[in-house]
Amino acid sequence: MRRFAFRYCIQCGGRLHTRKDARGATRLLCRDCRAVEYQNPKPTVGLLLVCRRELLLVRRARAPFQGWWDLPGGFVERGESLEEALAREVEEEIGVRMKGFVFSGSAADVYAAGEPTLGVYFTKRITSKPDTRAADDVDETRWFSFLALPSRIAFAGQRRVIAHFLRSV
Repeated sequence: MRRFAFRYCIQCGGRLHTRKDARGATRLLCRDCRAVEYQNPKPTVGLLLVCRRELLLVRRARAPFQGWWDLPGGFVERGESLEEALAREVEEEIGVRMKGFVFSGSAADVYAAGEPTLGVYFTKRITSKPDTRAADDVDETRWFSFLALPSRIAFAGQRRVIAHFLRSV
């Protein structure tokens, strides 16, 4: 997999080089206009959909982590709130309209080729399982007991959030 990297300034097109800032953090700096290229993460959302003591996971149909299990969710689009993005992604991936999410936590993560992301996770507890269908970039949906989650869950940050959730129930 090729590593994601900025090489040119988005302001002037000049060549970027690395430099330590006053705190010791490595920054990309343009040699020509001196602009700093902050490598801010892209926001993502994910849903811990819980029914009794089971968690809904979706199997990824595409890279990265094709074939691994994942929480329903995805990237936040321009102009969306986190909750709007989550409602859209859940409907796209599992065919269910939902609202009323409760913030669960966040985790820094890495997407394909080293692209930084910030995952924001929400929980929704329900009393009966909805009819779900795999769609968009998902090829299967499945409910897993809290005691028998699969070992191949995509994204380290997501695994940390799920583990934290399970410790709290």
